[in-house]
Amino acid sequence: MVYATIDPTTVEYDLNNPADVTTVITLNDASLPFQIRVMQNGTFVEWLDINKDWAVEETQDGQAILTIKQSYLAGKGLNKNDQLTFLIDFSPQPDSTALTVTVKDTAPVTTPITAIEPIIGEAKVGVELTAGALTPAEATITYQWMIADTVDGSYASIEGATGNTYTPVEADAGKFIKVFATGIGDYSSEVGSAATAAVAAELSGENAITAFSFAEQTGPATIGNGTIAIEVAYGTDVANLVATFTLSDGATAQVSLADQQSGVTSNNFTNLVTYVVRAENSVTKNWVVTVTVA
Repeated sequence: MVYATIDPTTVEYDLNNPADVTTVITLNDASLPFQIRVMQNGTFVEWLDINKDWAVEETQDGQAILTIKQSYLAGKGLNKNDQLTFLIDFSPQPDSTALTVTVKDTAPVTTPITAIEPIIGEAKVGVELTAGALTPAEATITYQWMIADTVDGSYASIEGATGNTYTPVEADAGKFIKVFATGIGDYSSEVGSAATAAVAAELSGENAITAFSFAEQTGPATIGNGTIAIEVAYGTDVANLVATFTLSDGATAQVSLADQQSGVTSNNFTNLVTYVVRAENSVTKNWVVTVTVA
């Protein structure tokens, strides 16, 4: 006599989407108790613990839902293509009905990232760069900024640069930067941006006059913090003097908005003259020149 039938007799357990496995069991004699023993790849493993490992929920017409719990399956260390056989044994009868569970490992369906737009921002020490937009825009990703000595060279990861922004440091000057985005979660693949231009050195903030002289001077100029004092020989026409001066590297100078060229530009030094010195980073400083006649 067949004491029970099940449908389906074979089910799948997906390692990438683990869940309870169920089948419908039809009991021809509901009064008979039963146990479940487990065979793994043809070898007896154990008896299942009711309520902990499996459960039965009666429905109608002698049928019930038999559930093998995911918590049990997850603890078995299963691999793809493993096979578990659950034998439903009726006591005291020798008859048994089998449920076969086949283990599969279905790769999750993901959306590939197909493009990343160019890096946003000027490639310059101290200036923040931002990764360009992705396709698709809603992709979830991780970032890695990379650097190379030449535009077509071998790019190495910049330690700790894993956000969507990166600010080049002094050691990056003259090098080229890319950013790579790798899909995570529901997104896959890796895309890399075009390289930046060579990273420019940080603009200097120095705006000093480091040397100042006239051909007519009687001695060296005294240069203070924003002040210059210098004496010229008796009889010098101070209304038309040409200064020779040295500025901080990259700096420029103006007097009354007129650009100044060392050894070329003349000014009227009858009264105080203010040189406005502009650093590479556009920060200015006033230098007031006092000329006296011996």
